[in-house]
Formats: sequence, structure tokens, C-alpha cells
Amino acid sequence: MYQGDELCSKLVRQQISLWIEEPVTHLQVNTSGWSNNILKVNHRWVLRIPKPLTHKHTHQILRPRLPLEKYVLDRLADTDVGALLPKAELYKLQLGEAHLEVMLYPRLPGEHLKAGSKVSTSAATQLGHFLARLHSLNNLSPRITSYPYGDEDLPGELLSAVSALLPKSTVDSARRYFTEWYPQWEQHQHFLVCCHNDLGKANLLFEPDQQRVAGVLDFSDICLAEPARDFAALARIMTPETFKRAVAAYRKTGSDSLWQALQPDSLPRRMQYYQRRKAIFVVWYAVTFGQPYGFTSQISNHLAWLSAEFGE
Repeated sequence: MYQGDELCSKLVRQQISLWIEEPVTHLQVNTSGWSNNILKVNHRWVLRIPKPLTHKHTHQILRPRLPLEKYVLDRLADTDVGALLPKAELYKLQLGEAHLEVMLYPRLPGEHLKAGSKVSTSAATQLGHFLARLHSLNNLSPRITSYPYGDEDLPGELLSAVSALLPKSTVDSARRYFTEWYPQWEQHQHFLVCCHNDLGKANLLFEPDQQRVAGVLDFSDICLAEPARDFAALARIMTPETFKRAVAAYRKTGSDSLWQALQPDSLPRRMQYYQRRKAIFVVWYAVTFGQPYGFTSQISNHLAWLSAEFGE
């Protein structure tokens, strides 16, 4: 395992300088990410370095997913997705005794959604178009799986991980809910697509007026899943009206088969399911892989949200 201060070492700067073909004059390090450390280089490059994550109980090392990210980005490069995507390259970085595969790309222009703001109708239309293009990818690599972090055991391992952190009444309510809906929404999925799986505020960039999407970031959670997973994330940052625009754009861009697979009549219930599942997953992931990184505030926020959803 490498140490945090090694990210700013002379050796790392030298390696980066060779890749970008210019001296490294500015290096800003962000180690708060869940899967990667982020280095902003010379204000115009981004370098992502996987964290050495190990399962708390099995001690199995979580395999970095940067090659899969680049694979999907390359597949989308010649597709009209309506927003900028990272033009990424993979390199080998020496950190102490470790030789890590890392991702480097020019920093995308744009800014994150302002606090308290919701996605505009024009941006919602863009995101619906983007999702239809992403979900239409076919003949995908077999390494893109339905449960990229080994999180398929929702009724067992995932719920058990949060049981000790929530009031018993909340846990009992959550178990009843997932016992009812897990078999229907998850065990019998018939149409799986390539999902971004993390389309929150942190991974969307907007133009300065906030009216249009400038870029989409971080495909590290890509997976095979039903389309409701991505819509569940978008619904959290949209009003009901703008969300309708996103769905309409999705229907217009995608094929008839893609629209039928969306099953729009049951979409609201499935989105609620996947919003709740994502919160369970986040707590499980933090407890299982978060040592020694903590993620204390994120755990607290998701536990509070789950308590509100399932509290009696």
C-alpha cells in the first residue's frame, strides 16, 4: 500500500511530466474519493489513481476498473451523446513498490450544479439523450457485470452490514420492503443495459449559466443493470417536470425496444427501489471497503436518509 504523501513525490511528478509533455508546476491532490485519488495537474489535467481497497472480511483486493471505464469511453467516443466525455489514456505509475494502472485525461470545462439547484429542462433533455445512447451500447465486454463490487447479496450481506447502524424498527421495515420487491425488480431482470450507475451532481458538469450539460464524468461504477438505475439517480436532481423531459428525450433518441424495456408504467416504483438500494449499497461499501478511509459523513447522510424512508 502506498502512502498519501507519495502522490506528490518527485518521482510521481517526473512520470506525469513525461505523459503530458510539460513540467508539473501545480499539483492538487484530492484523497476523499471512494475508489480513486484525484490529482489535478497544471489546472488542466486530471489523473485518477485507484485506491488499494480490500474487503474487510475476506481480505480480497477490489480490482481497479479503469480499463473498463476506458473501454466504455472509447465505445462512446464516436457516438453523439450530447456532452463531452473524458478523452482518457491509461498509464503505469510507480508508487513505492506498487505499479498501478492510472487514468489521465484533459480536464473538462464546466462547473458542478449550484447548491440547492435542480437540472434545467434543456439539460434534462440532454441527459435523456445521453442515457439512450449509453443504454444502446451492445456487444459489451464480458467483464462488465451486473454487480461490479460483489454487491448481489442484497437480502443478506448488504442489509446485514447496515442492520447494526439503524434502529431495529427501521431495519425490520427495510427487510419487509426488500423481501417484497427484491424478487420482482432484481432477481427477474430480463433486459439489462450498460448503466453509468452514479449520475449524481458530482459527476455532471454544466455550462456557466447552468442551462446545459458540459460533460459527464467518472464511469467507474459502470454495470449491467436495468435502465431504472440511472433514472433513479437523475430523479434526485430534477423536478418532476424536468424529469418528464428527460424521459421524453430518452424515448425520442432510443429505439422502440429500448423504450419498451424501460417499462415506463412501473418506472416510478422501480426508481424508488433503486434509490433505496443505492443507499443500502453505499453504507455497505463504506463499511466493507472504506477502511482506513472512513467516509464518515457519507455514511451518516445515507443512514439518515434510510431512517426517513423506512422509519415508522
